[in-house]
Amino acid sequence: MRTVVALAPLVATAALLACAETPPPPAPTPTAPPPSAASSAPSAESQLPSIETDSLDPKVDPCDDFYSYACGGWLAAHPIPPDRATLGRGSALYEQNLVALRTILEHDAAGQGGNDPYARKLGDYYTVCMDEKRAEDRASLDRELARVDAVKDAKALAREVAHVSTLGTASPDGAPLLGWGVTPDYKDATKEDFTLWQSGLGLPDRDYYFDDAAKPDPHKKEVREAYERHVAAMLELSGETPARAKKDAATVLAFETKLAAASVKNVDLRDPTNQYHWVDRAWLEAEAPGFAWKEYLAALGAPELQGLNVAQPDFVKVAAKLVGKTPMADVRAYLRWWVLHTTARALGAKFVDEDFHYQQTLGGAKELAPRWKRCVREIDHDMGEALDVPFVRDVLGDVGKVRAKGMVMRVLDAMRDNIGQLAWMDDATKAAALQKVTAITPKIGYPDHWRNYDALDFGGGSYLDAVAGATVFEAHRQLAKLGKPVDRTEWELPPSTVDAYYRASQNDITFFTGILQPPFFGGHATRAIEYGAIATIMGHEITHGFDDEGRKFDAAGNNRDWWTSSIAAAFESRADCLRDQYGAYTVLDGVHVNGKLTAGENIADLGGMKLAWRAFQAARAEQIDPTPFAVPEEKQFFIGYAQAWCRNLRPEALHTMVSTDPHSPPQYRVDGVLSNTPDFARVFACKEGSQMAPAKRCEVW
Repeated sequence: MRTVVALAPLVATAALLACAETPPPPAPTPTAPPPSAASSAPSAESQLPSIETDSLDPKVDPCDDFYSYACGGWLAAHPIPPDRATLGRGSALYEQNLVALRTILEHDAAGQGGNDPYARKLGDYYTVCMDEKRAEDRASLDRELARVDAVKDAKALAREVAHVSTLGTASPDGAPLLGWGVTPDYKDATKEDFTLWQSGLGLPDRDYYFDDAAKPDPHKKEVREAYERHVAAMLELSGETPARAKKDAATVLAFETKLAAASVKNVDLRDPTNQYHWVDRAWLEAEAPGFAWKEYLAALGAPELQGLNVAQPDFVKVAAKLVGKTPMADVRAYLRWWVLHTTARALGAKFVDEDFHYQQTLGGAKELAPRWKRCVREIDHDMGEALDVPFVRDVLGDVGKVRAKGMVMRVLDAMRDNIGQLAWMDDATKAAALQKVTAITPKIGYPDHWRNYDALDFGGGSYLDAVAGATVFEAHRQLAKLGKPVDRTEWELPPSTVDAYYRASQNDITFFTGILQPPFFGGHATRAIEYGAIATIMGHEITHGFDDEGRKFDAAGNNRDWWTSSIAAAFESRADCLRDQYGAYTVLDGVHVNGKLTAGENIADLGGMKLAWRAFQAARAEQIDPTPFAVPEEKQFFIGYAQAWCRNLRPEALHTMVSTDPHSPPQYRVDGVLSNTPDFARVFACKEGSQMAPAKRCEVW
């Protein structure tokens, strides 16, 4: 999933698509235990049509490894397609959604878009994207490279850094030198801030630039070396001689390594104090000289900006100093690379192929996705709230939206009941927590008011021009928020997204039409399967409001400490239990899951399970299901949960996930959670001390 234009802690997702396919982020192949002699007979689950019997592996004892038991058959039957790095239940649904969106775009391109207001614009975008001959036209790329070559002084450099940041990316951590965005203020969530963010790194994370002498990671070294070769290859394709391209690639890597050294580590970014520092504009000139800030802000479109959030001040200081002391020719080489890096998907076949070749080191996909898929992804990212209008009508509609909201409200009720019964929390903190739960705003399916794309201009030229036009449109849309109240009705991602999220700054939860489909919601699933699959995700997002980051924001979305010190310490002690548990898990050749980086998601997974189970039991108490099930509903619930996370990953994608993703690998999102769930052990009659019923269990919420 692409990064949204928001600060890291403000948007926490369930991540059904734990690894993006092109490129992978910033998501194991499970190890099945020996077959159990007692489990060789046909399973009773085979009598229940609603349970996907083919997805099970009856040779595995569910008390040894429930993930392999619930998903073993599915994993064996669903090899990863050659154009993907992973394949899971969420990614299979994502592929289904792509096909539906493709149909809409083909109708739009053929002039059959009906009364949808942006059908013509969508059709034009799809047409230019699918035109491979037009993508080979280098005029637009040559124009951009000529701009870089024309940079001779500090002012021109600052203007070009701003320009390239709006050329082909809409991600705050995917821009040269500095990322930027417009986000709600941490201390006053009613107003929008302009924020500067550490950026400028082409590798997945700052740690890829360094060798850990105490614990070497050969994979990261291989990726770094592949990256340098990739930079050289792209520069050579752009017109540089092989010798110069190799020299410039070394220059780029050296420059980025200095930026990486100044970057805050991803684990430390979980602390809001490493993401919010409000300063007057004069701070930039006084504390970060060497960079032409006036020209930079003017080029972005914020010339009158008087105050801003400098998320990582030390990084900004180093970046400005680095630019000031680096020879201009070297900075131009860096910018030339970033032009290619951010626009590669919109260039000719040789650039696209070389970019994919490098992405293989991160995700392991064997083939480039067909052009239609790449075009649908791009357009849904850039114009999702136009493209998805007919999609949501067909997939969810008003009836489905109402039913999904009813389930969310039931899970919210479970959270209120749960907080009221917590023995470790005092009354004052409970009252504040209950106030926050009550204030959570659920958003279901699709927006009540759709985004306006009237000002989006593709320029009528190359595919690169179209992509740049869409990115500039989004940059202007973001900047237009400054000086206005926060729009709490806004959605961060398109409705077709197979995911959900919680936003701390607005204390809201969003569940997209894309995920409110079988096998997660609706269809022929039993009530138990549905609660296990989708209500756990609903509980996951609600719990994010109370994880190690979310708990530091109040009911209004302000970064404020509403915890008494003793209760905060009790929370951290419970969170440490999960940090230690997940930090002991290993994948591949002994690479450990990062228990600190994944803490928030693990807390949310465990809390989501508890809340969904409570909501499921409440639903059963209200209405007994008259259907005669061969398998008890309680077993169905846990099977539904586990099968929602079945996912095959290539080794490259798994390694990248463990290094950069705040979500744990899917096996541990199942076994880690359920081993901490006493009701699971009871339902499956797991003996105390077994893998899924350990003597020591963790519980936060």
